Amino acid sequence: MDFKEEKERLNEMGPEYYTEKAMTIDKKQITMMINRAIGCCRGPKVLEMSYNDRGWTDTLINRGFELTVIEGSKYNVDYARNKYGDKLTIIHTLFEEYKPHEKYDTIVMSCILEHTLDPNIVLSRAAGWLKEDGVIILVVPNKLSLHRRIGFHLGLIKSMDELSENDLSVGHRRLYTVESLNEEIKRASLYYKQIQGIFLKPLSSIQMMDWPDDLLNAFDKMGNELVEYAGYLFADCYNIKDKK
Repeated sequence: MDFKEEKERLNEMGPEYYTEKAMTIDKKQITMMINRAIGCCRGPKVLEMSYNDRGWTDTLINRGFELTVIEGSKYNVDYARNKYGDKLTIIHTLFEEYKPHEKYDTIVMSCILEHTLDPNIVLSRAAGWLKEDGVIILVVPNKLSLHRRIGFHLGLIKSMDELSENDLSVGHRRLYTVESLNEEIKRASLYYKQIQGIFLKPLSSIQMMDWPDDLLNAFDKMGNELVEYAGYLFADCYNIKDKK
């Protein structure tokens, strides 16, 4: 398959992840994901799928993991190489083209599947890169989140299936529900312990940029109490054959 158009798309979209919104309120939401999932990560070899300088890479390096990053946007690859030097291995490649020479203890797929051409292909390939006792950290945006429900009732989106302007600006092709994420994981022949909710997101990110951290953290705690309404869904995934 010719991925020329996809590579061009990713290169054009790279700067979207370094805006003021991306590096403030969006980064805080990613910190919530990291805080929830980092305890599931195991090493020494970790693969991070995608790079955008909002917390995952620094956390994994600081934990002492041997980190490889794969990224399709040359903009993001150059940024990471300039920032980290030889602290990590970063490879400019699409997920669909990557051919690892080793298997990994942890694969971080934080807000990845919603961007891909075919999520089943990407998740199934990632499962094949995992060591027998490894884990995939899987985070996706929730189609039925509180802020999207409110947006629907305000007439900002015509249906819960519609992608918002912000979704399109950052390259989302789809969103997930608890049920559709469950099906996606099963299609890749993976096992998960449970699907958790991260951050009960009441408004758009722009509208929350000046909210204090203690308020944001309270909404994060609520996210796991009201999973169906949370902003993001998280599952730690394993190869089924290793969990029999």
